[in-house]
Amino acid sequence: MTVSTSPASTPSTLTLPTPVSAVTRGLVGLVLFAVGVLVWQQACLELVKAPREFSLHLLGQTLTLRHGRQILSDGLLTLLVVAPSVMWLEFALVGWRNSSLRRILITRSPSVQLDIACLAAGQMQILRVVGAVLTFGLATWIGRWASNTLGGGVLAWTGVAHAPYWAQIGLFFFVYSFFDYWAHRLDHSPMFWPLHRFHHSAEEFCAITSMRAHPAEFTSIFLINLPMAALGAGVDVMISVNLLVTVLGLLIHSNIDSDWGWVGRWVVQSPRGHRLHHIKDISKPVGCYAMVPLWDHLFGTWVEDPPGRVEIGVDTPYVHGYFLFADLLRDYCDLWRASFQEVAAYFRSAPRIGL
Repeated sequence: MTVSTSPASTPSTLTLPTPVSAVTRGLVGLVLFAVGVLVWQQACLELVKAPREFSLHLLGQTLTLRHGRQILSDGLLTLLVVAPSVMWLEFALVGWRNSSLRRILITRSPSVQLDIACLAAGQMQILRVVGAVLTFGLATWIGRWASNTLGGGVLAWTGVAHAPYWAQIGLFFFVYSFFDYWAHRLDHSPMFWPLHRFHHSAEEFCAITSMRAHPAEFTSIFLINLPMAALGAGVDVMISVNLLVTVLGLLIHSNIDSDWGWVGRWVVQSPRGHRLHHIKDISKPVGCYAMVPLWDHLFGTWVEDPPGRVEIGVDTPYVHGYFLFADLLRDYCDLWRASFQEVAAYFRSAPRIGL
């Protein structure tokens, strides 16, 4: 087979970026993206500067954004410090060609475009509003009820509140990981899978894939938020725990090809372990649900990491790209369809009582 080339495509006329120029382009692009979102968030800060709460009346529901400054400042910390730090660590370990920076700023596959869209919509609080609408205000109402009713909780009669700050962070992260494990197991059940499938639809890993989550996912409200509120974890402690969870989420969705040895086997999940959880081949058992693998070992969901690199994704086709609402709406409709099917199956199998 012969390949003809035009003068415009000959090597002498093709200029490829050097590693230095590619890194420079990546850094500049990341800064510009961060500045763009920063401008939007500064506008949001102005909206919530006078009132401590920002309310939106929509479809007969009142959606309230509480602690607006704290939420937005946490977003800035994630966007400008945490995510870039993790991505530069990944770059140092795997090189430019395999880095998330290159995927975000140069190649930008449709799957990564959806990750970028989720990150931007999340930082702009768009997904928070969409989630409140899709859950009919349930998340907002439960959050307010929990903070007003369960505050203090178990800590009121234990000495945990007087433990060193770092010890409280370690303890509550461990407890958080237990509740998160069961919420994650529930997300993989037939009824709730259509929403969690949105996260698993990623066709390649990028650090910010951790930000890809359907805004209507609500299992964590009951299995994480309520128990943690009942325990009475302090706001400052939970901010640190959430930051730790965010860092771990970015790391395990990165392209660092490591199982972290015994640490990844027992203490915290590794990138290879989480990639195995995202395996596309559903003929193999799905495991490795826990941020702390100890729970997988205790409850029988630990899966050994096979040699080689597993393919990730789902069989359901996704549009991907920057317009995330098409996939979000389809998965939301699939949730209700699956729910009705589960309810119908229950009544069909229930024993009939003759009169």
